[in-house]
Amino acid sequence: MAHYAPGTPRVMGKYVKPYCGCGLAMTVKTAWTRENPGKRFISCPKYSGPKCGYYEFFDEDLPSDYYRDLLWEEHQKGKRGV
Repeated sequence: MAHYAPGTPRVMGKYVKPYCGCGLAMTVKTAWTRENPGKRFISCPKYSGPKCGYYEFFDEDLPSDYYRDLLWEEHQKGKRGV
């Protein structure tokens, strides 16, 4: 679990402002993998480089495989300019 800086609110509604074990502020990103299209998550800024490895999804899963596949396919069309 993330460690929080002194005086930092842990949760404001559904949004969090955590710090990872590296002591860096987390960033909000959006996954565009086929398994998690459009799903937002927080991660350490070092997530894609020399990895701290911490991330946590804060969006709920889509209600069915149909919606997940539809969202991913529409995103792919947008990237191709179709």
